Amino acid sequence: MPPLLQKPEPRPQLFEDSAAAFQDLLRAKHGTEGEPEVDPDILLPADEAYAEIIGGPFDATNFDFRHPDYSPIFQRRTEALTILQERPGLLVPVRKYYADNPARFYFGLVEHV
Repeated sequence: MPPLLQKPEPRPQLFEDSAAAFQDLLRAKHGTEGEPEVDPDILLPADEAYAEIIGGPFDATNFDFRHPDYSPIFQRRTEALTILQERPGLLVPVRKYYADNPARFYFGLVEHV
């Protein structure tokens, strides 16, 4: 009687075929030959990418806390989202920024509320 659990035989050809199929899929999707172009935004330092998306701190000196008008805040967040949608490469350095500065993620939300 053969053992119930047998060590599977490696199939390196399977992985090579998968990698080639994935490259073909990328070429078909993006219409490029060879390696796709590198997005220059990915190479930005994390602080610069954060500044391009968020900008400076929110000026709350004229904010009426008794009768708040959140439209400037929503506008600022919409602009940040639009920038990320137009330049998705910025997401990589911004994630690194928040990984290096986890408190800024929370305080950034509070400052830009």
